[in-house]
Amino acid sequence: MVSLMNDKIKIAISPYNADRPDEYIERMVETIRLVYPNTTVEGFPRFRDLLSLKDKDFVWLNWFEDLPSRGRIKNFLLKEFTLLCMKLMRVKVIVTFHNKEPHDSGNTIWDKLLFRHNFKNADRIIILSSDSNYVLKEKFGKKILNKAVLIPPPTYICKPKCDKGNKNRFSILFFGHLRPYKNIEMIYELARRFNDIGFTIAGNAMDARYEAYLKNEAKDISNITLISRYITADEVDALIDSHSLILLPYDVKSTLNSGVVIHAICKHINTIVPAIGTVNQFKNKDKIFSYIYDSPEDHFQKLMDILAFAKDEYENNFEKFEERIDMLYEEMMENRTPLALSPKIKELLQI
Repeated sequence: MVSLMNDKIKIAISPYNADRPDEYIERMVETIRLVYPNTTVEGFPRFRDLLSLKDKDFVWLNWFEDLPSRGRIKNFLLKEFTLLCMKLMRVKVIVTFHNKEPHDSGNTIWDKLLFRHNFKNADRIIILSSDSNYVLKEKFGKKILNKAVLIPPPTYICKPKCDKGNKNRFSILFFGHLRPYKNIEMIYELARRFNDIGFTIAGNAMDARYEAYLKNEAKDISNITLISRYITADEVDALIDSHSLILLPYDVKSTLNSGVVIHAICKHINTIVPAIGTVNQFKNKDKIFSYIYDSPEDHFQKLMDILAFAKDEYENNFEKFEERIDMLYEEMMENRTPLALSPKIKELLQI
């Protein structure tokens, strides 16, 4: 067990970028510092500086199991060697279980091995929703649950949505990294079917080829606005303020949790999203416009149905529409602040 002398903790985090901070990681660090105020945080070292990890109390890995499509084998070898080095140095490793599998996995032996080793070798696994227990057990067996600590994502720092009326035209926003598993094409098809709804898609595409594809597909759809670049936090706030609803048609084959859902609730805006772990973790999950699907065809039909339902409620029963997000926002602020989650930190770090 790590000795946390005088509450001084040194943690190396991957990824950690002070210039473009990840909201989930930043808020978790804040939660840790409520319990251990003298916590020192650093980014994960370069490969040649791995020995510096000997001085750290913990290493915290996020999305470490992801392998890029280019240089997959090289990156696999580097990451496997990194895991081995940490084990030999007896570094305590915490890993967050974000998704069922890497979103852009090639389903190769390299992807499967790294995914398995990343979680099997961890000393602690942060799970973001109770549904994660079932996935972990299915993939690795019941014993791995002894390492799991449930800490749902903390509240995001953002001002609640400004415009809370329904006088403006019903409009849809998607924001986040643009990647195939997010089914952007389904949003395009919805825009063709619902030409009285304005759709905005905003985020940085995974690569130039995918960006060109999205631009080409969108050019003939008059009610689609595509913003294919990095979107700042202030820009996200402004976009949310000017739209009625967030739409997230994720592929549930890989998706288990979503930071965008947390962000949306903290911004006080309703969301359409499959019934993933993040959704199921809320007591008031029935207030989310969620759905379950069995196939791509079923997915699109469910999207059309729930979008039509949400639009009707927005236009004809706005009080009920707002009551949904009021209840979710209240639950979030009561149970998910760093202070509310801080008791779980000692359980996490007593390794």
